Amino acid sequence: MLKAYKKPFLPLIVKWGSKVEANQFCDPPVFIGGCGRSGTTLLLSILSAHKDIFACPKELGAFNKIEADENGYRTPKRIDRLYTSLIINQIPRQARRLCEKSPSNVKHIDDIANYYRGNFRFIHIIRDGRDVVLSKHPTAKDRYWVGPQRWVNDVRSGLPIVTILTFIPFSTKTWYRSLGIPSRAFARSCISSYPGRYYIGSNMPLSPGTGLILKGCRI
Repeated sequence: MLKAYKKPFLPLIVKWGSKVEANQFCDPPVFIGGCGRSGTTLLLSILSAHKDIFACPKELGAFNKIEADENGYRTPKRIDRLYTSLIINQIPRQARRLCEKSPSNVKHIDDIANYYRGNFRFIHIIRDGRDVVLSKHPTAKDRYWVGPQRWVNDVRSGLPIVTILTFIPFSTKTWYRSLGIPSRAFARSCISSYPGRYYIGSNMPLSPGTGLILKGCRI
């Protein structure tokens, strides 16, 4: 719950933070999402090594709470978390875009698109569901973290509309069938709707002409 003493400052935080975003970054933001225990944190760490990217150091969940007004306009009520991160952290002068990682982002792609008016990039990271279910969180080593149904739900949230990055060479088409998604959706996903492509571990500028390479997987 948002503490009462913070509420009066939220408009100021949003105004100040949005100004920082507009003045600092000239390229669209990148959001990472996917089922928990799929490697979203690892990918954020890799991207943060690039000089053109400012990676928010904490998982923010800025789009987890959405409210609609009487006209149906949907507003992220915790977007202040994103702007607070921009205000309190030192952003390298050469950074051209921000990157935020929250696994739950995969459930709010439409809300992110609405807030940024489509001018953003999204990476949906998918890991073999068997490995996800067997993966344990460092803070709870005595229990498994993600159940099969959550993996199915989270993967289905983003598969038809975003580019896919996998850490291992498993057949995505096979998982489409197991998730009950029509094969035509698989064909659509192979045609990248994600125009921003990156090259990892390089000082090359990030631009649509460069590609993301991770363990032999190019998107």
